Amino acid sequence: MIQSLSLSQSGVVEGGAVSLFAGSGVTGYNLGSGETAQFVAPCAVCIDPTQPDSFYLSDQSSIRHFNRSSGKMSLVAGGRYTGRGDGYGSDALFRCPVDLLITSDGAMIWIADSGNGLLRRLVVSNGRVTTPRDGGVRMIFTAPSQLAFDRFSPPPAANSSSKSHAPPESALLIASSSGIVRYDTRCAKQTIISAASAARGIQCLVTGQILFSTADGIYCLDRDTKYTTLLVPGPFKSLRLAEQAKSARCLFAVNADVQAGANTGSHRLQRIDLPPAYLPLPYCCDRDN
Repeated sequence: MIQSLSLSQSGVVEGGAVSLFAGSGVTGYNLGSGETAQFVAPCAVCIDPTQPDSFYLSDQSSIRHFNRSSGKMSLVAGGRYTGRGDGYGSDALFRCPVDLLITSDGAMIWIADSGNGLLRRLVVSNGRVTTPRDGGVRMIFTAPSQLAFDRFSPPPAANSSSKSHAPPESALLIASSSGIVRYDTRCAKQTIISAASAARGIQCLVTGQILFSTADGIYCLDRDTKYTTLLVPGPFKSLRLAEQAKSARCLFAVNADVQAGANTGSHRLQRIDLPPAYLPLPYCCDRDN
């Protein structure tokens, strides 16, 4: 089932109120509408920035579109069967797409296809799915788990008159069991940021620092020094910076801690207030001014 959690403008959970907007609670493949829809293993949700009532959902082997106003759900790519393959719509195959990252214009969705160890790219307008390559070679990741745009762009050198920077969505950060990788979409090149940690979740700060989670806690990585600082101990998974208000400066994290003796595999959504030094994106100043 897909559920929504009510947030205030400051990003505070309002009493933990949860409401159902899609899913019947019965495993299956029926697209349906609203509570008649069926899922096998729903993994991720992303909201179309251009249409607040438009959602994209990933299931075990498919990517779906859901309109909250009408309750209508439709298939965008993939289908009933897991596998590995590019193509249009139902010709594409996935194996546990655990995270979705949509561009600000709503035109493209990046997919962490964890079961296949791949980064996938979905063009929303025609449902075409492709697998990016580095130098003509398909990039393989060890269980990619979360994606984030690397919006940080160092200013030009002091002796340079240029004020141009990399477009804000031209590079991705990929959290995987083998570490953190940066993929530049303009030149189709990947760079290892850190291979020391098995990262589960990832987010980027305007300062150039990277927040990532592991089975041991949430860390802050300084990409210049490669030094990591433990912010919060605990077995965390995915991370999301608050986007309700620029003053929030808080992080929402999935805590996978299970109470002793209660091996239910349950998870908790936890709010973490960042130190004042950390200013979340996308609420950053214009670097050209």
